[in-house]
Amino acid sequence: MRFSYAVHIQAPMEEVFALLTDPEKTGLWTEGLEENVFPEGYDREHPVGTRFRQAIRESDLLSLYEGEVTAYERPGLYGVRLVNQRLAVDVVYRLAPDRNGTRLVYSADVRHASWLERLATRLFSHLTEGVIRNQMRRLKQVVESGGQPVPPPQIDFGW
Repeated sequence: MRFSYAVHIQAPMEEVFALLTDPEKTGLWTEGLEENVFPEGYDREHPVGTRFRQAIRESDLLSLYEGEVTAYERPGLYGVRLVNQRLAVDVVYRLAPDRNGTRLVYSADVRHASWLERLATRLFSHLTEGVIRNQMRRLKQVVESGGQPVPPPQIDFGW
């Protein structure tokens, strides 16, 4: 299943890209992120193929993911793949100049291991869309505040 979301951020592309791709700052805008571990000394300017680990608290459950950087073209394209036993997610962030700032388009292709989880994703897609929308709004807030932490947004499920 594919999810997408577009947002205008009032900041130069380079600033948005830098925050988006800095593993030490991912927790500023990714709600629930408890761990984001990249290998020491990895090539930050050429990270495609770099593997990493993430631990994300989703509701009350801690989900562990193996990740890989799949695309990196400064300052307009960043992609990652996250995989665990239940699912695989390919995420792509595309940036382009837009009015006095940057247009960020997020897309995610989600593949589940079981037919039951695929069905649940379709039935509750509005919940996933709400999480994505809030995460992109939080990224916007962090970038526009100069990289300062912001309080987590209230979940907007679009109801």
